[in-house]
Amino acid sequence: MKKILVAARHPGAANALTPVIKNLRSSGHEVTVIGVDNRGADKALGGSYAEFQKAGITDALDVRRDFEYGSNLVEMPILDSPFEHLVIKSDVVLVGTSKDVKGKDLGIEEAMIATSHFYGKSSVQLVDSWGSWYPKTLNYGGLFVPGVHAVMDELSKRILINGGAEDFAIKVTGQPAFDAKASLTLRRDEVRGKLGLNEAERLILYAGQVTPDNPQTLDWVVSNLQDGDRLVFSRHPRDERAYDSILSKAGYRELKTTLKTDEVMHGADIHVTHFSTTGMDSVLLGIPSINLMLDKDETEVRKLAGGYPLAVMGLSYEANDVASYKKALEIAPSTRSGLRERAREALKIDGKATQRVTDLVLNL
Repeated sequence: MKKILVAARHPGAANALTPVIKNLRSSGHEVTVIGVDNRGADKALGGSYAEFQKAGITDALDVRRDFEYGSNLVEMPILDSPFEHLVIKSDVVLVGTSKDVKGKDLGIEEAMIATSHFYGKSSVQLVDSWGSWYPKTLNYGGLFVPGVHAVMDELSKRILINGGAEDFAIKVTGQPAFDAKASLTLRRDEVRGKLGLNEAERLILYAGQVTPDNPQTLDWVVSNLQDGDRLVFSRHPRDERAYDSILSKAGYRELKTTLKTDEVMHGADIHVTHFSTTGMDSVLLGIPSINLMLDKDETEVRKLAGGYPLAVMGLSYEANDVASYKKALEIAPSTRSGLRERAREALKIDGKATQRVTDLVLNL
């Protein structure tokens, strides 16, 4: 039996770690989990503690409450950290990756990796998405570099290498939280029936985001609707802006529904977004996706990947202006054939990522 210490700061990191935590525990290993509350620098995004609780990991510790830590969550001490005693007792440290574009945060993940180095403990950092890992500008001689990075796919590996990570310390495992996506099955006829669509109508699903230019790109989509097109606008949960004036241009073509985005997806012919993770679900269902990427969208990850990752992998279309969006609308339908299979292979979605990460942790 091994003792494993797990920590995450952001909810996405916690979501990716959860299947591994449960798998390790079911195999009899002792796993201690530390999360971060929803206050502080990441208040809008939320912390990992609530995500762990929601996933049924009710014994997760709260770094503020259980360690009486009252200071800045992105300026944590790397010497005499509040959880130092737990690192000493552990065999392996497993942490998530929380987005830090400037590379200056010293959150719980960085502090735990540094502490693991001090005491000669093995460490694994699970990188859950293309846009969650950024090179640290605070290098300190590799103090915040884990023993191994577990990444989602080959493009993630390339992103890390382009950012300065060592090839030998990166393992492509897949993303544990995406194991469930391996069983995704398209329910097109069922959902289109619920939406009242006939086969001649083309359904465009626009998955909105909180980016400043979301109104601008929604207007591109609305202004280019054709006869026979229907549009479902899925507003981002944190977006409180008014879109009535833009959507009024769509007239009867706007389709209002109470169905959730992930269900509407099944009935869509084309999915449009900036960089929402719904784009991944779209291609995994074999539905063409268009990423509207303006100058300030995901600039660092596009730099490290050579473009928006899904598009670089040949799984979606990156449009940077109205003209390229129109072109993508023309091309997208012709590439639907085989898209589902290509996406699953490229994204390493086979239902086995949780076990691969588990094995990596146990074999260090």
